[in-house]
Amino acid sequence: MAKIKKVIENGGIQYPATITDAVKNPNNGKTVTEELSELGSKVVKSTLSNEYKVGNNHKLYASFSNDDFSVIKQSTDSAVILPVLTGNGIIKMELDGVPFRFVAKVRKNGEVTLLTDLEYLDLSEYDEVGLLVWIVDKGSDFVEPSRVADVIVRNNLKEVINGLSEVINGLSEDINNILQTAISNEYRVGSNHKLYASFSNEDFTISTTSSDSAAIYPILKCSGIISMMLDGEQLDFAAKVRKNGAVTLLSSLKSLDLSEYDEVALLVWIKDKGGDLAFVSPERVGDIIVSIDSSISSAFMYAVVDKENKVVAYIDKSGEFHYKNERKDLDKLNSIRIDNGAWSNADEKLNTIVGYNSAQNSRLNKGSKNNIFGIENLWQAENASHNCAFGYHSLWRAVNASQNCAFGNETLDNIQEGKNNCAFGPWTMKSELNNDWSIPVSFDENSAFGAYSQYKIRNGGKNTSVGAFSMYLSMSAEKNTAIGMGSGYNTDGSSNVFIGAYSGYYSNSDNELYIDNQKRGSNDGEKNKSLVYGKFAENISDQMFKINGMFSCNGSEPQPSKECSANATDLNSCITLLNEIRSALIDCGILKE
Repeated sequence: MAKIKKVIENGGIQYPATITDAVKNPNNGKTVTEELSELGSKVVKSTLSNEYKVGNNHKLYASFSNDDFSVIKQSTDSAVILPVLTGNGIIKMELDGVPFRFVAKVRKNGEVTLLTDLEYLDLSEYDEVGLLVWIVDKGSDFVEPSRVADVIVRNNLKEVINGLSEVINGLSEDINNILQTAISNEYRVGSNHKLYASFSNEDFTISTTSSDSAAIYPILKCSGIISMMLDGEQLDFAAKVRKNGAVTLLSSLKSLDLSEYDEVALLVWIKDKGGDLAFVSPERVGDIIVSIDSSISSAFMYAVVDKENKVVAYIDKSGEFHYKNERKDLDKLNSIRIDNGAWSNADEKLNTIVGYNSAQNSRLNKGSKNNIFGIENLWQAENASHNCAFGYHSLWRAVNASQNCAFGNETLDNIQEGKNNCAFGPWTMKSELNNDWSIPVSFDENSAFGAYSQYKIRNGGKNTSVGAFSMYLSMSAEKNTAIGMGSGYNTDGSSNVFIGAYSGYYSNSDNELYIDNQKRGSNDGEKNKSLVYGKFAENISDQMFKINGMFSCNGSEPQPSKECSANATDLNSCITLLNEIRSALIDCGILKE
């Protein structure tokens, strides 16, 4: 119990119970005034207002020390925004009314981590948060140093605090509602029902207009998974539900997640309506057991759903595995959705979704048969089908893409439409847009193997590239084959063949052949110094094959390089060269007579 002390003020004794200076905390000896003062100080220091302009509260070219979160000046690419935050609220940043991604150094349980590319940050998840913005171009959002002071930091905590008074004012009413609407884990209907009744759509009051149902009350406004039992057997039931003002009747339910609706009214059929609808004799309604398991509502870590999108089994946050209602008929498995951020939209069909925020912002209304493993994969998918995404941000923007395979971080990241593409390796076919999301990205039948292969591709198709950075700058290239690191690096042409590391590195033409293993400084250098350079054409007379070097096999006398083409000045020398090559290949055992 708090101790009361005598307070003398202005020469007189004050009534102690009427002032905060008179009440002391028995644990630390501080008065309520002192406690409130310290608490207010902490709130002021640790939270931001709803709209906070950085102004002079930043330091350029600085970062935070890992040990005490003090500002140091060892960085050359960031600005630190003060103060260090230790409160609650969702932090966002914007400049000139446009949101941008920012950086934060966070401490949790003594461990310090740098988080980048943040659209928002929940302060309540960390012990301390230091905010930063990039002030140099690092391939992510950055702010010019002169503009850092104009950055607006937003925190919705003020909105939360403003709403507290309304919550407090309505607390007594809410308590009454909770007492009237919540049910225990096991609830026998008893006399809490009305026969031949239903619920009114307008205000969910019980009416007696129905002749085939019993209404079970009270109206439910809580969370949990509802199910019904009669004589130890699971019972099908019906429910009238309200969500966002719309009222719907659901029937043939084995369970229902209350958290998905604003109001739920339970009913059972008491008349045989034919078909698969179960019914209960009117005199047995009072014996029905209604159970609600609030431990699995909004608390799934992993969930398995059936063809009706109902939870069949789940793993709770403690790691325990459960068959819902001991139901073990897993033969109707449809979508498997793992991690609570991976299945907030419930229209998936025959999809496997594993990973935080995968398919989070999508609807997948018509899409099906997608296999999604990782973080934020197929984020915007709607009609996407038959895709495989493994890694972080793979097929992130794939609204209508189909039959694609993406393996690795940000593979096929920005493709919107397209099919039959295969990307293996980090950032392959990323389609880098420099945050200009108005650019359409659509292409078909590309294959890329190796980090950053076809990194810039936007609308080219039918390309095959193997090796890191192969066809790196290609945007509209078509029908190219590039094998080797950096091969075809600059090409935006079509129908080229590049074989070897850096082969055709500077080429940006069509129908060319390069065989080489090094950069040659320019495209002219490549044509004249690559081991082999050639031109493809529909007409034989327009084709060309050139060896840049001496030709020898099995110790034969090296022959000087020659250009061979049907329109060469000396056609006889070309024929002679081809015969020499043929003879040499026979001597090497590559060709037979």
